Amino acid sequence: MNNIFITTTLPYPNSESGPHVGFLFESLIVDSLNRFFKSIGYKTYFNTGIDEEGLKIYKKSLELGLTPIEYLDKVSPNYISFLKKFNIDYDNFYRTSSKKHIESVQKVWNILLEKGDIYKKKYKGLYCIGCESFKTDRDLDNLICRDHPTSKIEEVEE
Repeated sequence: MNNIFITTTLPYPNSESGPHVGFLFESLIVDSLNRFFKSIGYKTYFNTGIDEEGLKIYKKSLELGLTPIEYLDKVSPNYISFLKKFNIDYDNFYRTSSKKHIESVQKVWNILLEKGDIYKKKYKGLYCIGCESFKTDRDLDNLICRDHPTSKIEEVEE
């Protein structure tokens, strides 16, 4: 029998209002694919969840006077109830703050460190908080991100 692992992206839960229509659209598509593959005999595993890392979440939690985990524990149930409201039939709701995720990342990190694939070095560049990524001049129009024109571009060093 064939096995299929299917997943949504893991959005950043940086709004108290909960998931947006893009998460719903993606979840409905993935749920439809999951149901289709099950109907033709595949064994499936449907993963969804939230990415609980990033500057947006940190800033939002500070804004609300909460620690990041307090904030995340408060908004995570919004995503679960949202999926249930639309009868999205997933197998696993993944939180990147979970012990399992942290241990898995540490294991991979240590393997890469031992192989010499990770090394300490400073990196400095233009960072879009909306994208949660570094940008080059060609990604920007007059220091404005094309995908997040209202997001502040900051020079970050890490």
